[in-house]
Parts: sequence; structure tokens; C-alpha cells
Amino acid sequence: MFDFTQLSPNETILLAAVIAILISEGLTTDEQNFIGNLLVAIGQNILTIAAQRQAIEAKKNKNNK
Repeated sequence: MFDFTQLSPNETILLAAVIAILISEGLTTDEQNFIGNLLVAIGQNILTIAAQRQAIEAKKNKNNK
């Protein structure tokens, strides 16, 4: 699998823009709104999972010291 952490910040932004353009091509405004909101919701859930995992790991590390 490709390691996305190897991308520079500018490459990451460019990749996101290209993907957004490709996905939205040929969709109605309503469809674009739906897909955009769905992707934002997915992103928020992924960030919540990552934050909770980070908090659990930090607590474990603190208890192990």
C-alpha cells in the first residue's frame, strides 16, 4: 500500500484537489453537496477515532512511567 506520509504538504493538497475535481465532474449540485458532506462526516469520524486512540495510548504511557 502507498505510504501517504511520504507526500509533501503541497502534494497532499494537489492530490485532494484532483480527487475532488474528478469526483464532482458530471454530478449535480445536490449530488456534489451530498458527497462533500458525506466525506466530511467520514473525516470527522476518522479524526475522532484517532484522537481517542491517542488519548488511550497517552494514558497507558503515563501509567507505565
